[in-house]
Amino acid sequence: MPTIAMPTHVIVKDDARALEIAVENLVENAIFHSAKGTAVELFVTADGSIIVADRGPGVAPEHRDLVFDRFWRAPSAKRPGAGLGLAIVRQVVDAHGGRVTVRDRAGGGSEFVIEFPKNVTA
Repeated sequence: MPTIAMPTHVIVKDDARALEIAVENLVENAIFHSAKGTAVELFVTADGSIIVADRGPGVAPEHRDLVFDRFWRAPSAKRPGAGLGLAIVRQVVDAHGGRVTVRDRAGGGSEFVIEFPKNVTA
């Protein structure tokens, strides 16, 4: 479970609507892949990372880089679509100087993590 410190402010200067779409894509994917009755959780950590966590089947290690490629779909994909949602997430996050990754969630499921560069002021 990520550490959440309050109050915290995360400021990312750029296209707020594009970031909103990226997070929406992650949340919608998590909802679709989670078992009925389980929660999808969204965390903003003290360092400004955004984590979307689910209790779905997870992402196989050999697919973790591929899931962000345009038009890639898992061999077991049941949901209709073109395979663009996670590619859009990566494109938006990259455009903001960040990175998006996926990892196993303790207890089962996945965590999609968006990290932004740390702003340093002197």
